[in-house]
Amino acid sequence: MARSLLSPSRPNTIGPRTTSHHERVLFLSDILPTGYMGADMCDITPGDVVAVWGAGPVGQFAIASARLLGAERVIAIDRFPYRSKREGCEKVVLEP
Repeated sequence: MARSLLSPSRPNTIGPRTTSHHERVLFLSDILPTGYMGADMCDITPGDVVAVWGAGPVGQFAIASARLLGAERVIAIDRFPYRSKREGCEKVVLEP
């Protein structure tokens, strides 16, 4: 799980102060393509309904990628309610 995030629009990064700038970028370069590839491998077509199990960092990119690829509905399934608050996404919270 990534502990850091670098955003070009925000000069400050989120993560431990001991983490270097390059390590922070590395985390993002891993989770973004992983989430996109997961959605891409599903052969999503416009109008599809997609469920994403796990709405952590990779899941967030999978959700965004599914919408980008044309999914009409995206359902986030996670046990933590705060993880599935992405706009345009339905959520299902599983009780442990």
